[in-house]
This record gives sequence, structure tokens and C-alpha cells, in this order.
Amino acid sequence: MATSSNVRVTELDFDTIKTNIKNYLRNQSQFTDFDFDASNMSVLLDILAYNTHYNAVLANMVSNEMFLDTAIKRSSVVSLAKQISYTPRSMRAAQAIVSIAVSNTISTPTYLVLPAFTLFNSIIDGTSYTFYNINAYSTTSIAGTYTFPAVTLYQGRQLSYYYTVQPNPAPTVRYQIPNINVDTTTLQVQIQYGGVGGFSAPWSQVTDITNVTGDSQVFFLQENTSGYYEIFFGDNVIGKNVNAGDVIQILYMVTDGTSANVSTAASVSWSTNTIDGESSANRVITTLSAPSGGASQEDIDTVRFRSLFNYSTQGRAVTKNDYANLIMENLPGAESVNVWGGEDNVPPAYGKTFISIKPYNGYVLTDAEQNNIITNILKPRAMVTTQHEFVDPIYTYVTFVVNIIYDDTQTNLSQDALSQLAYNNVVSFTNTNLNRFNAPFYKSQLEQQIMELDSSILSANVTYDLQKRIPVIPNVAYTAADVIIFPCKIHPNRLRSNYFYYVFPAADGSFHLAQLRDLPNQSPPDYNGTGTLYVIDLDTGEVLNDNVGTVYYPAGKITLDAEAKLTVHAFAGSATEFYANVGVQEDKESGDIFPAYNEVLVLDDTAADPSAGLDNGITIIINPTTK
Repeated sequence: MATSSNVRVTELDFDTIKTNIKNYLRNQSQFTDFDFDASNMSVLLDILAYNTHYNAVLANMVSNEMFLDTAIKRSSVVSLAKQISYTPRSMRAAQAIVSIAVSNTISTPTYLVLPAFTLFNSIIDGTSYTFYNINAYSTTSIAGTYTFPAVTLYQGRQLSYYYTVQPNPAPTVRYQIPNINVDTTTLQVQIQYGGVGGFSAPWSQVTDITNVTGDSQVFFLQENTSGYYEIFFGDNVIGKNVNAGDVIQILYMVTDGTSANVSTAASVSWSTNTIDGESSANRVITTLSAPSGGASQEDIDTVRFRSLFNYSTQGRAVTKNDYANLIMENLPGAESVNVWGGEDNVPPAYGKTFISIKPYNGYVLTDAEQNNIITNILKPRAMVTTQHEFVDPIYTYVTFVVNIIYDDTQTNLSQDALSQLAYNNVVSFTNTNLNRFNAPFYKSQLEQQIMELDSSILSANVTYDLQKRIPVIPNVAYTAADVIIFPCKIHPNRLRSNYFYYVFPAADGSFHLAQLRDLPNQSPPDYNGTGTLYVIDLDTGEVLNDNVGTVYYPAGKITLDAEAKLTVHAFAGSATEFYANVGVQEDKESGDIFPAYNEVLVLDDTAADPSAGLDNGITIIINPTTK
């Protein structure tokens, strides 16, 4: 009779399984003195261990693929997201908004029509792209000119695919779109009933099943296990089904995604074929919004993350999170979104919802882009009485100086290598922790990360300045009474602008290399008091203008005086903008920075230029400890 013994089942790597089987057999009386390693039994044990290990891995994988937060296969994540009514975002075409003016027409028609899927050719930074309008537009003549004021163009190629419905079509039949680079927002599905005659008006994609009846001409969209998108129809109870012999026409755009995104309209040129037979010589195309919003297909981590928020939103826009989720889902060109209620605004504006969006390309959204968000994304889902107001994001640039002391006997890294390591860490820190709304800067967090870079680092001290960029046009008197708010207390005697050539208000009208500075109104400086902005000659130290604005240090508030009429003749060196840099009154407890609702902290991207009064965005000062 065999001796009773237990087999360990919690250790499932190959070697441990084989060892456990050996130990089990050795405890049996029949194999007490058996040499398992020097016999053919070893091969049998390998097979048993391999089979057990394989089944264990398979069972573990199956278990992981059953849950959204542990699944690693795209097909599993997509399938699980489908259960909570989430369809992964396809590639998105870059969109541009243009106005088209046609004059000196051959005839004077009542209407001029821009048909859907008119081809536009574009040159963007030297590369050719094709764009199409997926909707038709019409316009009338005003003073002999036909103007299409806001035409939305999609980058890509127009394609079509046809399916003939087989006998006894079931709702389970899927019709695959045979190109993985499709932008599903451009889909148009039309039916040729019985395979004869023209095609129907486009059927609609289902976005809200509560409004669908058995007669609704709608289609459903989903991603299949191969990563392609497919459509299917209803069962005549929830959505109308197609019939045998019907021809399904699928029109769609295949896009290059992010490739056509640009930041400025200046780098884009347009041309197109005739519009209603009118010559291209009589047509002017103006870019209102440069191509942006192009995006790749959602990766599985994004699907995993957004599907949960989509489920909580339930297709409505009620809470501020609902707004943010809907915008992020439907506007891939949005890098960061912040939404707050009017009750939280300063000053309060009850009944309003404020929205600020940081795009991937550029700094702000155009009016046309904002109107599109309100009309097509928010209004269909928001409460009727809600007023929406966009607030442009404001950017505050951070300049870092990092002082590091290290023990050179405790590391193999050179001083330069350690300095580069610290530099890369600051860049990584800002990319991860800043560059978006609701992202405060924690000084201690950055210092701690630097300390952990290498065991030789004994201390790391981070100091920083903040910078605002003020729109000043050279040779035009600055007469806007602007208030500039920093998210911190300003340190007295620490405000400095970049260098510029100032027109001295004297008879000779001479130019002076100058700088804007602050002078505290109290002596010694009152850190909770006020200061005056003045212009100083950098060569002579002469004050050229003793009052162009004021500073309120504890509120981080700078007011430029409209009456001062500050005039910048030109910027010195490589500078192309007017910069205002301030030192920060660090809080004794932290030195942290908390930006406003529509404010984004970003790394100062300027390069050092002494002739322009510009410093590097990151300065690393590193020295070995003295013994």
C-alpha cells in the first residue's frame, strides 16, 4: 500500500513542478530507492511537468482575460468593453475648417453647391495630403461672391465597399469594413433595396438605444476580434433589419491619423477641382482652423481606462466629469480638459458650465472648433437650460535651477553623466506631472525623485521662476489694461522681462536696450505689499519710464497701465515674444504651486541667449562634496 502524501499545487513553474512530482514519488514505497534522474523516468517526468505547467499557464491566462483590468489581449479588452457599451475609438482624421469664396462666376446661379466628398489637395510643410468634405454645402450670392463660411475637411482617402444581403439575414450577420485605418466618424451606410434603383438616404449609427424602434433605419458599430470595425443591423424590434437581395453601400474615409496635424494655418495651402463648374482661378480658400485632431486607433490601455468612465457617463452631460469624458472621447485632438461649474468660478456665474481645453497642436481652440463641440457633442446630451462657455487655457512656464551635492567616491558616474541624468529626470517629471489641467507642482516630489537617481547624491535643492508670455506687437503702443495673474506670491525685486529695444519718449526718438523690472513701493520691501513696474536702460542704468504698471506681490498680480503706452521697437537676440519672469515667494512649508482652473504649468522651452536676457529652461548645478 502506497504511503499517503501531498503534492504542492501552489508552485507552478516547470522546475518546481518536476521537483514536487519527484518528491511525491519518493514518498511512495514502490519508488523509495529509485533514481529518477538517471533513468528514462526523467523523460516521463518532463512530460508530466510540461503538461501541468502548460495547463497552469493557460488557466491563469484565461482567468486574467476574463477581467478588464487584467486582460492583455486586445480582443479580450474590446470584448469586455463591449459589455459596458463602449466601442473603441478608431483612427481619427485630422480636420481643418476653411472658408471658400467664389467670385466672377461664369453664370449667376441662385445657389452654388459644394457636393459631399469633394476632393481638396493640401500641402502641409512640404508634404501632400488629400482632404474631403463629407457633408454637402450650399450658399447664395452676396455682392457677386458665393461664400461657404465654414467647411469642415477630413484628411484621408474616400473608399467604398458593397455587400449583398444573403437570404434569411439574421441580426447576427456582421459586415466588416475591410480597412483597419478607417475613421468611423465618417461612415455613411446606404441601402439599395432589392438591388435595384438608387441608394437610400444614409442610415444613422445608434448612439442612444432608447430612441430606437423596429422601424428605425439605424446600424450598430463594433470592433471585432481581428481589430477591424464591422456594422450590423437590428432585428425589426430594436432597429430595422435588411432583406435578402439588398445591397449595402459603406462609404468611409481611410486616414493617416496624426501625420497631418499642424499647429499653424500658415503652413497649409489648398487647391481643389471646380465647384459647380467654376474655375479655380475664381476661388479663394482661407484656412480658419489648421488641420488637427488626427489620432491613432485607441490602444488597449486607453480602452481599459475610458470604457469605465464612459459607462459612468451613460451618454449624458450632467456632472463636470460627464463633460470631460464626452469631450475626451469625441475630440481626440484634446490633450487635457477641465470643466467647472459657475458656482466655482471667480466671479460666480450660476447656470453656466465653463470648459477649458488644451489641444495637442497649438495652444487654444478656434471659435469654429468650440462651436462644433457645443453643437455636436454637448448640446445633444446636456440639460436644455445649461449655458456653455469656453475659457482659453493660459500657460505658465516653469524655469528650474537644480543644485546637487554628491559624493564622487560612491558612484561610477562622471559629473557630466550625473548632470545629464538629473536633467532627463526633470524633463520626465514635467511630462508626467505637469502639462495638463489640475496638475500642481510639488517641489518636494521633484527633489525626492532627484535624490533617488543615484546613491551618491547627498542633497538636491530645486529653485524655480515662473514666466508669462505677453502679446506685444513691435512698434505698436501697448494700450490694453491687462491683468496678469501668477499662481504664486511674487518675490519683490525679482520681476524681469527679456531684453527689448525701447523707444525713449524724447526728441531724438532713440532706441535703448531695455528691460522691464519691478520696484517695491516700501523700503525694506513689503512681501505683502505693492510694487511699480519700470523700464530701465541696460547700458546706463537710466530709468526710461518709471511707471508702466503695478505689482501686488501676495496675489501674484501684475497690472499693465494702458496710459503708459509701452512701445517695444524690437526684441533683442533670439526672442520673438515678450516674457515676464518672476521669482517665487516660496511657502515656508512646501514651495508648491497650484494653478487655476484653466491654467497649465509647462516646462520653459527657451534656450539660453544672454543677448536676449533668456536662461535655459533647466539649469543643473552639480558639485562633489568637500571633505
